Amino acid sequence: MQPTVWEIVLQYWTVTTFLPAILTLIAALAFITRIIDRAEDRRRTDGHGPGRAR
Repeated sequence: MQPTVWEIVLQYWTVTTFLPAILTLIAALAFITRIIDRAEDRRRTDGHGPGRAR
């Protein structure tokens, strides 16, 4: 008799729970890093860097 999908999920609950959570966390951090890098590049190319007098 083959196990049902629910039995497999319960048997491997650590993988089915934590792996998607970790992958989502990595994707979110990469997205946030990309946004921050774009903002820093914009600030650097606008001439409003720390070395310029206002």
